[in-house]
Amino acid sequence: MRLAYILHPPKVEMIEGFQQGFFFQWKGLATFYTAHPSLYIGLSTILFIVFAVYFNFIINREKLFARKSFIPGIAFMLYGSFLPSHCIFSTVFIANIFIFLAFANVLSAYNLHAPQKIFFNAGIFLGLAILFYFPCILMFILFILLILMVRPFKWQEFLAYIFGVITPFYIGALFLFLLGKWNNYIKNLDFRMHFPTKIISTPIFSALCIITVIMLVYGLFLVNQSQSKNTTGVRKKWNCVGFYFVFASIVGLFSVTFPSLTWLMAITPFSIVLSQSLQNNKEKFNTFTFYFLLILLFSIQWIMQLKYIL
Repeated sequence: MRLAYILHPPKVEMIEGFQQGFFFQWKGLATFYTAHPSLYIGLSTILFIVFAVYFNFIINREKLFARKSFIPGIAFMLYGSFLPSHCIFSTVFIANIFIFLAFANVLSAYNLHAPQKIFFNAGIFLGLAILFYFPCILMFILFILLILMVRPFKWQEFLAYIFGVITPFYIGALFLFLLGKWNNYIKNLDFRMHFPTKIISTPIFSALCIITVIMLVYGLFLVNQSQSKNTTGVRKKWNCVGFYFVFASIVGLFSVTFPSLTWLMAITPFSIVLSQSLQNNKEKFNTFTFYFLLILLFSIQWIMQLKYIL
């Protein structure tokens, strides 16, 4: 699915700030990509596959679907292959991993008697995500809502979560202070809190918007149909997925060009909903949906290649 971008990688200038974190820069990523773009995308694809396997494992573990399958991981790789900016290793991708780790921890706390440690870990993952991509700070509100959805209110659990979020900042600030680099890093903070001023391409933007809305509505319709057969716990977890997608969509908007690599934040929860449209009781619709997305994927990749050539 990503072979086209491996063979014809975009120029480094066309990928917006993939090496830029909140208060640091990994200039080596841009240097490596400039020297070996095809190899960079190839290695990135391997990392994405590893994440997709873990992503698939968590969805199966939480029993969001009636039967276990590889569809969630396939859906993530499929929808995440439309644009080249979604196919490369970046600070946003690392932040996305940490956000999903936090989400997985919160979901796992549903049946636990004393989940303070789980919520502390979730807070740490969120704090780390903010260090790599600052707009993730909006997710702080999301996880408060998720905790209230999966657990009755207990102040000890909320304190554990808050202390978890603070911990990475405390350790990072202490480390910089001891090394005497505090002032240098403070000057280079990159908040990236700006909404897009242009779109990547009108035909591509229109096609992605249409297919995303159609698949989202269709997937949510199928989820709603299956809710009566689900347990209370599974229904709560699906509500968590819905809130996750809403907040991730907002966080994914902060870029100069839309859609950009930041939209990867929304692809993860959207892939969960998309999975429902690929594995329901209507087998013919499943096959049609899969091949329709595949044809759209190859079409957009072909258009993107023409854009790079021209």
